[in-house]
Amino acid sequence: MSKKENTKKGNWAEDLAAEFLEENGYTILERKFRCRQSEIDIIAGQNETVIFIEVKYRRSLQYGWPREAVGYRKRQSIKRAALYYISGHPSENTDYRFDVIELLGSPEPTIEHIKNAFE
Repeated sequence: MSKKENTKKGNWAEDLAAEFLEENGYTILERKFRCRQSEIDIIAGQNETVIFIEVKYRRSLQYGWPREAVGYRKRQSIKRAALYYISGHPSENTDYRFDVIELLGSPEPTIEHIKNAFE
């Protein structure tokens, strides 16, 4: 699959995830937050919590669950980007967490929201 096709599929999955979050009471604060350290697919808010969300999509389980693609290095990268985001958006009464939104199947994927996927 070409990089362009991968980007298109990733954007599609992130759009579905953002829609899912909004339908479930979350506010999208940022999409594709980039810094030198990394990228965070979606940063959302709900109540007094800021959630850093990694979106993973797979057509099938041939290569495992989408969530399994968020390994140690990816988690560390997301944490570094989250710290950078927090440093630019300080708040005293805010909680933070890291979630994964997993999309599986095509053309209508199932969506699984894994809260507190890692620390």
